[in-house]
Amino acid sequence: MPTAVGTIDVSLALKGDAATPERPADSLGLVHTGPRGLLQLLETRLGIPAAETPFSSRLIQYLACIDETDRGGQFYQASWEADPFAVARSLLQWRDHWYEAGWSGHFPPAAPPRLTAMAAIETLARERVAAGTGQRLQRVIALLPEHPVALRRITLADRLEDFPPLWQQLLTTLELPLEHTAAPQPAAVEGSDLHRVQQYLLAPGPAPLNLRGDGSLLALQADAPAASAPLIAALTARQLATSGNAGPAILAEQRGDLLDEALEAIGAPRLGFGASSVWRPLFQLLPLACELLWEPLNARALFQFLSHPVAPIPARQRERLTQTAAAIPGIGSEQWQQAVAACLEQEEPAQRTRHAENIRYWLEPERFPPEQGADTATLERRAQRLASWLGAAQEASSDEALRSLYTIAINQAVEFERALQRLQRHGRDRLNRDQVLRLIDDVRGSGCDVTDRGAELGPGPGRALAASHAGAFREPVEQVIWWDCQASGRVRRWPWSRAERSALAAHGVQLHSEAAQLQWQARAQLRPLLCARQQCLLVLHDDAERPHPVWDLLQSLSRNLPVLDAADPATAARLELPQQALSARSLPARSRWWQLPLGNAIAPRETESYSSLEACLHSPYQWVLRYSARIRSGSLVTLSDGSLLKGRLAHRLFELFFAAQPDIAQIAPQAIAAWVQRQLPALLQQEGALLLEAGRQAEAERFGSQLQEALQVLVEQLQQAGVTRVAMELPQQGQFAGGTLTGTIDLLATTADGREAIVDIKWGGRRYRRDSLLAGSYLQLATYAQLRLAAGAGQTPLLSYFIVSDAHMLNLDHGFFPEAERIIPDTQEGPARFWQRVEASWRWRRAQLDRGLIEVTVAGTEPGPESDPGDEGLPMPASSDRFNEYLVLTGWEPNA
Repeated sequence: MPTAVGTIDVSLALKGDAATPERPADSLGLVHTGPRGLLQLLETRLGIPAAETPFSSRLIQYLACIDETDRGGQFYQASWEADPFAVARSLLQWRDHWYEAGWSGHFPPAAPPRLTAMAAIETLARERVAAGTGQRLQRVIALLPEHPVALRRITLADRLEDFPPLWQQLLTTLELPLEHTAAPQPAAVEGSDLHRVQQYLLAPGPAPLNLRGDGSLLALQADAPAASAPLIAALTARQLATSGNAGPAILAEQRGDLLDEALEAIGAPRLGFGASSVWRPLFQLLPLACELLWEPLNARALFQFLSHPVAPIPARQRERLTQTAAAIPGIGSEQWQQAVAACLEQEEPAQRTRHAENIRYWLEPERFPPEQGADTATLERRAQRLASWLGAAQEASSDEALRSLYTIAINQAVEFERALQRLQRHGRDRLNRDQVLRLIDDVRGSGCDVTDRGAELGPGPGRALAASHAGAFREPVEQVIWWDCQASGRVRRWPWSRAERSALAAHGVQLHSEAAQLQWQARAQLRPLLCARQQCLLVLHDDAERPHPVWDLLQSLSRNLPVLDAADPATAARLELPQQALSARSLPARSRWWQLPLGNAIAPRETESYSSLEACLHSPYQWVLRYSARIRSGSLVTLSDGSLLKGRLAHRLFELFFAAQPDIAQIAPQAIAAWVQRQLPALLQQEGALLLEAGRQAEAERFGSQLQEALQVLVEQLQQAGVTRVAMELPQQGQFAGGTLTGTIDLLATTADGREAIVDIKWGGRRYRRDSLLAGSYLQLATYAQLRLAAGAGQTPLLSYFIVSDAHMLNLDHGFFPEAERIIPDTQEGPARFWQRVEASWRWRRAQLDRGLIEVTVAGTEPGPESDPGDEGLPMPASSDRFNEYLVLTGWEPNA
């Protein structure tokens, strides 16, 4: 190797590419780095372009090579037919490991079959797949003998044999002096618990060690990081404030971002522990946009796309469409079309066509069967359009942190587009849903660190040191805090047989053995203990997957090791943290009555409905909070599902049926099943798409069967009753003692002679409805009857419930529907008398409200004399808080 004047010393550690717990010092001509940094340094000095190609790009390149290879009878053929992307990923990783271990890209025909199959692919891949780390290493090693690099010496923080074989070859080929850092020595104060443990770790002797509990070595136990993080943050802040420059060294191999959050909460500088995530809002747009291409419509993806903080549809439009998609999960319903029209009405006339096209493109595209897949051209256009919108949004943003996220999201969309183009060039014109998701995962990688969560400096001279791996410790530090001490180290376990490993070794592939990896890991894990001078504190969490081997070792070699409980108040004192006693404050107790100050009248409403009337009578506190105080629950919207969704779909299907079949007598009940089977798929697509999602096929089929049976029974009941006309979802308005009363009747059945029956359609609750009729409690039905009388009905309509899930009709003491179950109330009173009691009860409540008196009918309070409306009113339940969104405003039970 030609001689060169060396000007740079390199300090090389296996974990030197990450943060090291060392204080910065003047080091002109000294580079602290790890293997990756050394490779980049050498490539720069050799004049080799060192741009790293994304793994997703290399994956597509390798996939194309496998595509062009004769796969007949190869070991991966069956897996390839099931999932070519997974096969390409695994084989590419094998290839990269082999090159990093010295592979030349060839195997002789006599090699084991899996090796020769890989060599066959490599005949194409060596020219078409961008170089990985191993190939870059080999290229540098080949150039070094004839090209000098201006390095003077290399100091190894780890033994030469701890490095993988090809890296050892690189260090040898450099022909530079290799020095080693001094062997670790006990750094703690002699005689302390920590010093005795350090001595034992370096020169094991008789065990166990009887520790004195002097605090130099201790552990903190907590249920989870949330319980210990505030203590450790406070301890770190105190150390920074009292110890000058000698701040603690904090090792966080796991969940360091949670500790950073605790430090930020108390105003201490963050240490910069990042948690990469693909779940930043901007990074979710690409998978959501592609998910909307599959049939049936993914209603959850639609809802997520619309409710996202950012999306290529204006927020003013998404807000309205989100409300519609939540209540009616699907696309194409009448309500959906009305919502779209309302969105466009808000826009400038000249822009409406553009906005309409934009909504159609993103939300109403051509959809493809997931198994057959979508054409790559469609996917490519979607990525292009998303990247274009992201670019425009980035230009409009002045937030630098947000702009950096836009840049990453744009790169992901562009990389996805390029991957599709490469696949198309290699003859892959369609990708199924799984392949699209896998490709998106590849281009997104592990996401990115939170842009505004980097390391910070405080105002004082003190600075905490951060490390993300135990092997990063090289120099003594005053205090080590081993945060979230749990097993985290992983070794590469090779998936090849003994014969294959022998063949690999015979052809220059020198794998870094699992035993060598484990030996280095065992030594590296001791470094935080050995480097601590004053104290080593291990923070343990019960929710950890596995205990750390170092903790197991400490427990086995010592006795009386102090373990502090994070939940124990004495722990803060043991850690010398200042405490301040807080006086206990009792929560407001529940009270049966609220009394407003004089002069604060509660005005009556101009219009009441069944729901508001029911609240006024049974839960006056809810009525006041909802309608007078106008307190509403948060704006977080949730998808309609379960009984609520099924009940609404049943109403809608029945409405469609009777609109198409106005002549009740001519309906053939035996034809109903076929009609439902024709109509239900479109209805579910437009208004109940949640029932079409994966895993709910049996539920959807059961739902369809229930609708068929229920509709057939309902029609038969109507025909037997001589009904000639049906009106569904009939809006009504009338008057009662409190003013105007409104409501919508589910089904009004009328016979030829003018008799009327009101049928309230419920999805479920057969037993509850029967019990309420028996008890003479049917406010909703009575309200509808009163509305019909106000609308001119000649007599009080007959009242019934129809339970869809059971296909069962309940009659309130009448035989209008001859096959229905007749329920006679225990009170022996009819609807007219019931309504008189309703109005009497309303006057009684209204009189209380006029005096500013509000009854809080919640469990845990006792009704008193004023809770009784008298003989003329309705019986009042002791409590009415079954559906109570205001529970936390009504007080708490003692000690609750």
